[in-house]
Amino acid sequence: MTWHTVVRCLGVGFLVIACVGIAVWVIVKEWRDKERRVEVIMAFSNLQRWADKNGYTILFREQVWYSPFLKNGRAQVVFRVVVQDQRGEKKWAWVHSGSRFDVRWLEPESWLASSSVASSSSKDDPLSDHELDA
Repeated sequence: MTWHTVVRCLGVGFLVIACVGIAVWVIVKEWRDKERRVEVIMAFSNLQRWADKNGYTILFREQVWYSPFLKNGRAQVVFRVVVQDQRGEKKWAWVHSGSRFDVRWLEPESWLASSSVASSSSKDDPLSDHELDA
């Protein structure tokens, strides 16, 4: 066996190992992405079930990557929500859905200060509280 043959075999071996590694990485990534989509769908379902159970109508919901919860972690989804109770009052909250379900209520001013949503000056905006805005 010549030196060139050995080098060629090693090169082909490294190429095969690299290709197998990339294929495994792609498969694992696709599997984790699918798993994450299922987690998010379940979180939306849990959020709606919580609202229905407590007599709330969800006026606005936004999935966020930051929150006041200590650690979001894997399989955890956090929403900022505006709900309306059965008396017609609006309430603002952070909702954590995952291994546990937790709600932290907010004052409207703190919500608007950190809001990335459109201005609440529009009359059609569900976040607009015409009594507070007047």
